[in-house]
Amino acid sequence: MNESESLDALANVLNVIAERPYDVSVHAQHIRLAQSLPGMDAEVLSAMEMMTQFLAAGDEVWLPLLQNKEESADLETEQGVEELLALYARAESDYLSIPILQKHLNFLIERHGLYTSGEQLRPEALGDVFTTSWTRQAIDEVVKKGLMHLTESHKLWDLQRDWEVEVLEASDNSERPALVEHVQQLHLERLKQPHTNVEATFQSYSSFTTNYLPPQDYESLLVAASKIRTQGIKAFERRERLETAITQSGNSLEAYNQYTGHERRAKNTDLFITRGIHERAIAEAAKRRFADEPGAEEALRVFWTSYVDALRIMEAGPDMELESYRRAVRSVPGSGEIWSRYIRFLEGLYESEEVPEGLETVADIYTRAMETKLISADVEQLIPLVLARGGYEKRQLEGGKGDDNTLATLIGVLESGIEMAHNTSKGVDPKLRLEKFLASIYENVGLVDSVFQVWQKACEHSKSSYQIWLQYTDALIKHQKFDEAREEFLKVHTKHLDWPEAIWEAWISFEHLHGDLEQINTCLDKVETAQYHTNMKRSREAAKAAYQGMQLAAEAQANVPVAEAPVPQASAAEPAQDAMQVDQQQPERGTKRGAEEDQPSDAHKKARLEQKPPPLKRDRENATVFVADLPQGTTEEDLQTLFKDCGQIREVKITQLQSALVATVEFFDRDSVPAALTKDKKRIRDHEISVHLAWKSTLYVTNFPESADDPFMRDLFGKYGTIFEIRWPSKKFKATRRFCYVQYTSPDAAQNALELHGRELEPNLPLNVYVSNPERKKERTDQDANEKEVYVAGLSRYTTKADLEKLFSTYGPVKDVRIALEDNGLAKGFAFVEFEEVKDAQNALSANNYELKKRRIAVTLADPRVRARHKSELGLSRAAEARSRSVRIKNLPPSTQEGLLQQVLEKIAPVKRVEVFLDKQEAVVELETPAEAGKLLLRTEPVVFQGNTLELIEDVPLPKATGTAPKGDGKALFTPRMLGPSKPKAGLGFRKSAPAPRKDTQASQETSAASSKPSTGKGQDDFRKMLGDICKNYLTMMEIDSEYSESSTITFEWTVRGLKNLFDSTKGDKKSKVTKSARFGSDRWQILFYANAGQTKDGAESGGYVSLYLSCEPTAEEKEAALADSGRWVRNGIYKFCFELKNLEKTVLYNSKEAHNHTFTYKTANWGWAQFARRDSVYYQSSAIRSQDAFVVICTITSSPSPPPLRTLPPRQQVPKSLLDTIGELLDDPAYSDVQFIVPKRDQSITNGRRIWASKRLLQRAEYFQTMFSSNFAEGSLGTIDLALTPQGSQQDTRQLSSIIDVFEDSDYEDDMDETKRDSFHSTGIDESMVFLPDSHLEDSERMDHEGSETSASRELAATSAPVARQGDDSQGQNKMTIVVRDAAYTTYRAMLYYVSFLAIPHAPPLMSKLQLYTDNIVFAPLSSSFHSKPNDPTATPADSLPSTPSEGGQLPGAIRRFSHRDHLSSRAEWIRDWMRVNPGRPAPCSAKSIYRLADRLDLPELKERAAQHIMKSLTVDNIGYEVFSPFAAAFDAIRKVEVDFFLSHWHEIRSSETMKNVWLQIRNGRHPGFEDVWPLIAQRLEFKPSTPSSPSAGKPGD
Repeated sequence: MNESESLDALANVLNVIAERPYDVSVHAQHIRLAQSLPGMDAEVLSAMEMMTQFLAAGDEVWLPLLQNKEESADLETEQGVEELLALYARAESDYLSIPILQKHLNFLIERHGLYTSGEQLRPEALGDVFTTSWTRQAIDEVVKKGLMHLTESHKLWDLQRDWEVEVLEASDNSERPALVEHVQQLHLERLKQPHTNVEATFQSYSSFTTNYLPPQDYESLLVAASKIRTQGIKAFERRERLETAITQSGNSLEAYNQYTGHERRAKNTDLFITRGIHERAIAEAAKRRFADEPGAEEALRVFWTSYVDALRIMEAGPDMELESYRRAVRSVPGSGEIWSRYIRFLEGLYESEEVPEGLETVADIYTRAMETKLISADVEQLIPLVLARGGYEKRQLEGGKGDDNTLATLIGVLESGIEMAHNTSKGVDPKLRLEKFLASIYENVGLVDSVFQVWQKACEHSKSSYQIWLQYTDALIKHQKFDEAREEFLKVHTKHLDWPEAIWEAWISFEHLHGDLEQINTCLDKVETAQYHTNMKRSREAAKAAYQGMQLAAEAQANVPVAEAPVPQASAAEPAQDAMQVDQQQPERGTKRGAEEDQPSDAHKKARLEQKPPPLKRDRENATVFVADLPQGTTEEDLQTLFKDCGQIREVKITQLQSALVATVEFFDRDSVPAALTKDKKRIRDHEISVHLAWKSTLYVTNFPESADDPFMRDLFGKYGTIFEIRWPSKKFKATRRFCYVQYTSPDAAQNALELHGRELEPNLPLNVYVSNPERKKERTDQDANEKEVYVAGLSRYTTKADLEKLFSTYGPVKDVRIALEDNGLAKGFAFVEFEEVKDAQNALSANNYELKKRRIAVTLADPRVRARHKSELGLSRAAEARSRSVRIKNLPPSTQEGLLQQVLEKIAPVKRVEVFLDKQEAVVELETPAEAGKLLLRTEPVVFQGNTLELIEDVPLPKATGTAPKGDGKALFTPRMLGPSKPKAGLGFRKSAPAPRKDTQASQETSAASSKPSTGKGQDDFRKMLGDICKNYLTMMEIDSEYSESSTITFEWTVRGLKNLFDSTKGDKKSKVTKSARFGSDRWQILFYANAGQTKDGAESGGYVSLYLSCEPTAEEKEAALADSGRWVRNGIYKFCFELKNLEKTVLYNSKEAHNHTFTYKTANWGWAQFARRDSVYYQSSAIRSQDAFVVICTITSSPSPPPLRTLPPRQQVPKSLLDTIGELLDDPAYSDVQFIVPKRDQSITNGRRIWASKRLLQRAEYFQTMFSSNFAEGSLGTIDLALTPQGSQQDTRQLSSIIDVFEDSDYEDDMDETKRDSFHSTGIDESMVFLPDSHLEDSERMDHEGSETSASRELAATSAPVARQGDDSQGQNKMTIVVRDAAYTTYRAMLYYVSFLAIPHAPPLMSKLQLYTDNIVFAPLSSSFHSKPNDPTATPADSLPSTPSEGGQLPGAIRRFSHRDHLSSRAEWIRDWMRVNPGRPAPCSAKSIYRLADRLDLPELKERAAQHIMKSLTVDNIGYEVFSPFAAAFDAIRKVEVDFFLSHWHEIRSSETMKNVWLQIRNGRHPGFEDVWPLIAQRLEFKPSTPSSPSAGKPGD
């Protein structure tokens, strides 16, 4: 565009602005056009100023205007400053803008600093402007405008704080106290407010307190401030997830919409936060609207509507509401909803006692709205405005506040509104809101003829709407204009209406009520004729549509490759037809066909390429009607009676919504639906109901944002009518499915919601909304999505996405290409290509065997159900890996939707798939990683879904390794289909065959081989064989549980009706007659119900109980099998069954009972409860059941196959003690070892070190030892953790501190060292914590003298630069590796090796998890602090409550014995000696702290967790003081956090204990170990409360 064209365009834009001054897009175009022209800076500013005259503007407009004003205004005069400040006020009133507020603050601070610094004298003309007091007030007002911005308000507050501190620094002594108090209050007020950088604010307050407040008050002031900030922190934490969503989405409007919706629905609303998020959302939407982003205008209107509604509901006050409305109509002048709310607000304000001066009238507001010329152009915005104005005038008239012109004004407003609506749209308001309003006004004032004129004009405007004609004829009938009504019926019954059946039915009903015989017959004849013509017309349209469909199908078939068309095969019984010879003379024939001539063969017909899908067995959508506007108390019987003449009813379901009662009636045959639709407008209990096809009120919605969930869709669609339900698809087979069904209670609401079709909720993502017509199901679902996708395998590693797009785009438009990549970015070898059309995917199959980058590729249709059978990256099978990250959920509500459940769980953890088992009300959830599954299981907050608190468990059963997954087994965890032979299932009435014995060929070969060799002593094979013999019986018994674990479950619901007769007729009976249910479960079971099982003890008339029994009905097979045993039939299996008695809606459970491990035979055919529930509780005292005269009995039966009779299940037990003792003996037996560990005492040489013998084959099962053994421990130093944190000071202080550390650090060194050498510990000078020692060194060191050899040995070891392996000889002739351990005590290291060796038992990998589960193979000694603490109250903490060691089952009395160290044991060492006396031969109990350090260093997480659990369980009120301030707690964050929490939660008990007195004494004498690191964490969280006469004095701990 050249300059002249740009100027012409600029002139055209100015003309458009003159016509539409309130159109934002025109102003934005004007500004951008002016900016594009060089030298048009003045025109740009003029365009911006013009926009601000009519509309609200953002900082993209205001910042240039402010900058220009600041540069051009005379700031040396009060008038110039006031003009600039007024412009700032206008800019800040439009939208919340942090940049504008920052600019304002910087201007105030700079001008104040200019005059106070002495650089320039402040002109007298300014008066008080820019004085310190004036500037403080101005800054405070600016900052308050932005404080509601949670994430960026600190940019403003920090400027204010820095300015206040500068003023404080420059003040004199007389002003300083007041300024200090002011700045302190400024900090405290800020800490109350939620914001992102609250920690920085707290740190600022800490620095301020240090610099300006008394030092002795520092601690108390910080604690008080910490308590103040808690409320703000919690408020922000509750919204942190929403703030993160906004940041991650790039400030998307959808994220803001969810945030504002959350604040509106919050249980405890916060006006400060609600205002802030709405202001931010409005500012962001306005910015996007200015940039012409689609959907921004609609979002801005929604945000403003939500904002003003929130202020009204939260009672923000009339001043704030008035200011918001004035800003809103300036921002969105085209929103009729905002104008209508503004009118209602003014109406309420005028009725109040205090009316602000200069307040606009309702008429002025209405005129302003119409002058924008935006309202009249949109019917949906016009109608709310007209209704608001009309309602105001009507209420003025009814309240006697109007004048003589009020009625005329009201009628004029409505008539002009209807006229504008008709001029704007060719259609008509589906709800006829204005027409109904005006007609009711005319009727109230007696202008009946005008009522008819209203509907006549509406009929003329929209001649095809049956609703208008019904309203017109109803008005005529209501006023007894029967002839006119008949004439209108006669005129309209042949018109092309959108629903002519409604008119015909209304006419027939009218003639039956008001017509004579001839008129009735005439009506019926004309209706029949009209029906015939309408049906013929519809048939022609259907035939035309079918013809067009055939054409499309033919075109699709023509595009199928010839190679894929099926070739008809000739029948083997008939000879092949000869090919026609062109030159051969054909026999002559007459006009008639010969009698012997064969009929044309079907073989010559064109082969059909597509098979017609089989009809659905249950056509829910076409066979269901929806019944709305039901009166309260409607029962199933009422609906059964209403629809009984329409056809056989399959199911009636009544649902109570929040504001309505609705029902669905499903028929067996879709042909029953037309008759059911005639029940529309019928009455139930004198209340008119509405009947329509269920699918007519159902919408199919797709292409919405991925973040959209159920609350989002309800907010989006809820404004168009009452939502019955939203159905979400399951994603277990295709995670990309993104559609849902929204069902309203009326078709009108669904039609109104169609306006959302095409609306872009996100850029380039138009929403698709269709009426869910079953005939177009294939078009509106993704059921053929799999047919649009092909799977490509055999790809080269260097194949890219572009290569595949280029290849497959030749077959049709490609929608998406997903190629699997390695970590290095190269292709894994397979990909998925999705096409837009099914036919294109079919065509793409011809690319099979195509050569791409020198590789032949394979192309097939993708099948999401097929899973690869290879192992995962973790080395597990796909099924095993899925189980590792799966969680089972119980207590689901009935009719749980998988898609809806997945939405709820995705807000907690990333979910991969969800599978719901409705018969058990359970689900299995597969998460992304095992870690996420663990986090979900450890979640402390309950997960609530549709009112039910979900139960999360991890005992997901293992699926059977059979050829096919068991049918109907809800425990099958996403088991993929696998090839292989099938296996008989164990189910109801079936016995599972015992497994055939397995011949262990390999074992026999090994045995024979071993017997043929000469004995050479014990070796690894002997070791494995010995362990195998020890574990053989035990492991075999454990296999029984998994071998016979299949079960089957059936559920039967029985509705018992006629309860009044059953209960009243059996009053006083000792036992009533039985009521039987229908047989179920293949006629195998039946429920027996007794309405009265006997009187209660008090003999009450309505007392007694009801009885429920499960009756086993023998099958023909069972009876036949029992003939050989005199008819003594037996049903195979063990059974668990339960009964639940609920109301018809299944929302109230009156009683439930469950029975386990029952068998059914000819002797015990009936099991149940004679006194299942009291009669009065289930009937006489239940108004719901009495009103419905029915309840539901739910019976659930679970069968398990009987175990083999010759094998009995062992009791649940630990690993046998003999196995534990054997492992302990093997650990120190040189005959079974090939590595020895030397553990020297802490202050002695290796010559006095103790040895531990072990097997590398066992130890290398642990990752640490596997790595070290593979490199001969050549990685270098592991590093030594020095916990003896010796402070600088005298030698005496060092000895005192070392003593404290030794006492409370629970080091195992104290058990390995002599008492006399504890204080003489010094470093050996060796850096390596674990040193590999060659045998040559070992031999030399072993020849050293015991005395005086430490120095030489240490020097010799220190000189070893790299370990060198050496073949050494021992008693068994095996090579030995020798390792010196210097960073752990003998007891610690031996316990660790014992633990690692036991978990590495060979020959039992499948059951290793069970061995770990049942074994506690490490014993911890009590904490030393437990023996030094002296409790205040001996009864407060029983001695046995301290867990000394983990339990190892009932086989080891020493392990389960709880020693009371307060009874007869005075020290930890004495406790260990006592334990060793009871458990000879076992490794000595070790220090949990030492094990924790070692496990942390060697990366043994399971062992580390075991140690941590022991430490946590050992904490008491009496020993926590020693533990929390220990160096161990200071060194490990996880331990410190738990101990600090325990310390704080028991502070009121701890503060007065003897332990704390000793701790305070140590602190006063020179710091307790760890105090300096831990105490600041405690001090920040302690709450100080003033003391009262009845409570202990509060104050500093230790006082």
